[in-house]
Amino acid sequence: MIETIQADWIKSEAINLENCCNDNPLKILGPHFYKEQWVIRVWMPQADEVKIKFKKQNL
Repeated sequence: MIETIQADWIKSEAINLENCCNDNPLKILGPHFYKEQWVIRVWMPQADEVKIKFKKQNL
C-alpha cells in the first residue's frame, strides 16, 4: 500500500511538471536521500539516456 501511495505521489508531481503547474519542482527533481541511498530525479522527456558526472572532492 505504501509503495502505491509513493508511486501515486510521484505520478501526480510528474503530471504537474508536464503541464508547467508545479510551484516547487525541486520538491521532486534533483538529489534526494531515500531509503538509505541517494536518488537523483531529472525531467528530460526527450532524452533516451541521462548520465550524471560527479566531481571528485577531497574531504
